[in-house]
Amino acid sequence: MTPRIGRWKHRCCATFCLARWRPARSTALICTPPTPTFSILRHTTRPGRFGQGAFTTALEHLFEKLHGRPLPVTYYGKPNAVVYRYATRILEAEVRRIRSLPAADNVTFDRIYAIGDNPKADVRGANRAGLPWTSVLVRTGVFSGEDNDPDDPAHIVSHDVHAAVKMIVERRETERTGQTG
Repeated sequence: MTPRIGRWKHRCCATFCLARWRPARSTALICTPPTPTFSILRHTTRPGRFGQGAFTTALEHLFEKLHGRPLPVTYYGKPNAVVYRYATRILEAEVRRIRSLPAADNVTFDRIYAIGDNPKADVRGANRAGLPWTSVLVRTGVFSGEDNDPDDPAHIVSHDVHAAVKMIVERRETERTGQTG
């Protein structure tokens, strides 16, 4: 058997298995948020590669074609609010641990800064989560624009993470002391 015939045989077998698969009514897909494509390099003119979202979309269409009903999909990850609620709980638990507080003590934050380079994930998620979350967009990855993102504007835009943290510390100090300028 030549490798070419072997590959063809595996494709046929996979296609047959998918077509014969009869999932239970409770079948669901749990995955990260859909990103159809992603850039290979930030400053390239080449098209991106297919991301996990392209696979999810293809699977949803195949499932519906084969079974006559949509595939239930649950997305976890940014920009979904569940990520920010979970992060808040983790931060609250860490404050309790550091301060040796009982688990019953209520810990609250007036501000949590979410620093990220992706307006559609990082900024959108923090903005949707609302207070105490404050979105900070940095120009070191996905985003490289001069101004704020027009579709998902951040509360703060900075050149990089170091500059963002410095800006946040300065703002907090100004708020604390009531000084301006």
